[in-house]
Amino acid sequence: MCRAIFRFSCFLLLSTLTLAQTPEQRTSNYLESIRNTPPLLEAFLREMPKGGDLHNHLIGAIYAESYLQYAINDKLCIDQKQLTFVQPPCDESRNIVPAQRVTTDPTLYRLMIDVLSMRDFVPYSMAGLSESREDHFFQTFGRFVSVANAHTGETLAEVASRAGHQNESYLEMTVGFDRNSGQIGSKTGWTDNFDEQREKLNAAGIQSAV
Repeated sequence: MCRAIFRFSCFLLLSTLTLAQTPEQRTSNYLESIRNTPPLLEAFLREMPKGGDLHNHLIGAIYAESYLQYAINDKLCIDQKQLTFVQPPCDESRNIVPAQRVTTDPTLYRLMIDVLSMRDFVPYSMAGLSESREDHFFQTFGRFVSVANAHTGETLAEVASRAGHQNESYLEMTVGFDRNSGQIGSKTGWTDNFDEQREKLNAAGIQSAV
């Protein structure tokens, strides 16, 4: 009888201690219990409610693998010397091959993933390039911007879907709708006279490009 009373008392004590914990304490204790169990830790962090993802540049939020697939779907080419996407026709004599080639050429696939992202980047040595981290990061945009601009809807859907799976409550994307303003600028050239420069840009159609 005494042993049963003792066990019941212990049960009540443990229950009281558990109930006395705040939600924050229970969450913290659970986190500590799974910290060294990657599958449980990943599930915990994925389901954890998150705040807003602010000022996220859309074209920089897309995985390199997605850009490769878009290029394949669009029947683009890859310049193997510059490691960039180019418009067809492809010309293998100039090392310009179909983007589809990445599905059968593991080396080209790895190189393209590397130059389109920061994956395993080592400054001044990766993929034969001589770049700092900052240079490499910003140069990735020039490599995939033409593909990204043709798939704004799909890329928005990809980022929104990922945010939903990660339990994010707010998503603020930065999307540019530039329509060849760089080409217009190259065509008109530069003058130090503001009014003259403005007239040249307007005549070249800058208003419809930005």
